[in-house]
Amino acid sequence: MVVNRRDFTAFGEEAVSVQRVGGGSGNGYEAAGAKQSVKVDGVKVTAGEGVATPAGYYKLVVFEGKSYLNTHVMKQESDGTWSSKNGDGSRFSGIKDANAFYQSAYGPASVKPTYFFRKISRLGRR
Repeated sequence: MVVNRRDFTAFGEEAVSVQRVGGGSGNGYEAAGAKQSVKVDGVKVTAGEGVATPAGYYKLVVFEGKSYLNTHVMKQESDGTWSSKNGDGSRFSGIKDANAFYQSAYGPASVKPTYFFRKISRLGRR
């Protein structure tokens, strides 16, 4: 389990995973506003594959393997495609299937994705 560790993706967002949990019952990791579920017009919407992203949010998917080499975060763009960037490497955009891209570029098919919503910020403000 990761404790009090902060990671950042190529998009400048804090990396979020099911092992890094903030709050009183968590391990001290704050997720910087990314949530697996949000309320929209009083209805709970849980992020997942094929789930529409509510207005004012964007969707992230976290693939977390046993090794950091198999860990990756991707962001869903407004057109529904995904973008990916790893460190100083090239940025990939227009990705239609985040799972297939992850498996071909990073890791084993056994790594299950976890989806999150995050509020869209203006000019870097959260």
